[in-house]
Amino acid sequence: MIDLVAVLKASGVPVIEHPGARTRTRPGSFSPRAVMIHHDASPKGPSPGNARFIFEQGRPSEGIPAPLSQLWVCMGCGSHEVGTWHVGAYGRANHGGTGGPWGRISKDSANTLAYGVEVDFTTGEKLDPRLYHSVCVGAAALLNALGAHAADAMPGHKDYAAGRKSDPDWDMSKMRADVAGMQRDPQTPHTREDFLMALTDAEQTEVLSRLRALDAFRDWAFVPDDGSYFPGSKGEITKRVRDIANKLGVLGSTVVADKNAIAEAVQAGVKAALEASDGTGAPDPDAFAQEVLAAVNARLDKAAA
Repeated sequence: MIDLVAVLKASGVPVIEHPGARTRTRPGSFSPRAVMIHHDASPKGPSPGNARFIFEQGRPSEGIPAPLSQLWVCMGCGSHEVGTWHVGAYGRANHGGTGGPWGRISKDSANTLAYGVEVDFTTGEKLDPRLYHSVCVGAAALLNALGAHAADAMPGHKDYAAGRKSDPDWDMSKMRADVAGMQRDPQTPHTREDFLMALTDAEQTEVLSRLRALDAFRDWAFVPDDGSYFPGSKGEITKRVRDIANKLGVLGSTVVADKNAIAEAVQAGVKAALEASDGTGAPDPDAFAQEVLAAVNARLDKAAA
């Protein structure tokens, strides 16, 4: 899971954290790797009471207790500006129900594998461009934090539950394209997304296999804060490769670091790892650093082409 408030604030959208959000959840597992977009079907216009309904009340008479999503984006309720993101739950929510498979979400697994984003909107209502823009910006930030991409990790409820649901009432193909554009700004071709986006699946796997060759290097770069190891899925591999690239100085900035500094960072990391192991089966640090530098250069050149 990610720090929803921190990620959204960093994206620049207005954010409200509701009391109890960080501990609010439903029973069951929750391992989010996608973001599902909904509209809340509230009456036309701002719906200031909907945050409490979504996060605290739910629809218990229908067997659907709150929270009904982790996030709600309002049309400008009370003193909040249009496009304010309300964070009401960090844990599992009853938002997706049955459906799928769709992209990174397997069959009937939306509540386990996706954050739910409800939008203050209903069928036939005119969509405020400010509201739409804020939803796109926030969704792009969430996907980046998950190591995911809009194309296969941002369905509308109607995409996942086709025939059962019709929300949101706007073009999700266009929204995915808009969000993808925000994930990779064409004006800054060497942003943090570009290195991985330029890699094929085979190349990502090769990077993973090369780095896995160093047991101590794994401890230095691969082990998440909770101490777990790679689950091995494509999405998890992508996220961890991005994390590693951040550590090596390749990503994390709109300006690419000096390439010599990248090579030095790679070499220093490998040498530090080797000091904690006997080096059995490990490549020569200098040669390994140069190989990674060459790959970085090639991929950056490809991304800029």
